[in-house]
Amino acid sequence: MELLLVISILAVLISVFFFNSDSFRRAQLMRYGLNDTLAFIRESREQAIAESTGISLQFFENIVMIKKDLDAKKTPSFKLLAGGLKAKEQVTIGFNSAGHPIQAGTITLIDQKGTEKHIAIAVGTGRVRSY
Repeated sequence: MELLLVISILAVLISVFFFNSDSFRRAQLMRYGLNDTLAFIRESREQAIAESTGISLQFFENIVMIKKDLDAKKTPSFKLLAGGLKAKEQVTIGFNSAGHPIQAGTITLIDQKGTEKHIAIAVGTGRVRSY
């Protein structure tokens, strides 16, 4: 009788862990992708300042196209969005050689389940934040 009780308790605990681990994994993946994208935008701003050039980032569905003003004839580079995130719509942002945003706005990222996260670039300061 006691063995049956222990087995049923373990079964309940395992099922609770199984269902929660999927949502936990998705949340971790979203957090990783968001932090990676935030770091990438901030690094691009710092790179624009360090190289004294303008940089534009164009967000497509799951890639970002990077163009530098000095490399007008050079083929742009690309970066995949991490964590399975996708841009909800095509957005272009950019920074001038002083690190001020040329095109500022909000980037909306979505995961496989449709959960949205937003990254905003402040027009005056170039501050990058998520909400």
